Amino acid sequence: EFKSVPNPVKGKETLSLRFSPAPGFELTVRLFNTAGELVSSTRAGAGTGSCTLRHEALAPGIYVAVIDLRQGEVLMRRLSLKIGVVQ
Repeated sequence: EFKSVPNPVKGKETLSLRFSPAPGFELTVRLFNTAGELVSSTRAGAGTGSCTLRHEALAPGIYVAVIDLRQGEVLMRRLSLKIGVVQ
């Protein structure tokens, strides 16, 4: 299970993705705007339970976070979440 906390994110709040860590899995999060352009990307190492996305430079709007769970080079799962940014 993945959660975006808080959602929507406002002003200088920190946007965190929280999830149940799976041993040996690496997490990559890519954030896209509504035009499909990549605006942010981050990685979390194996066994961690959260990652933080930088959003300070983002315009207000709706974004899609694409979350990839990998074990080595193998993509095990891909999820997407809608995230709102309010300034």
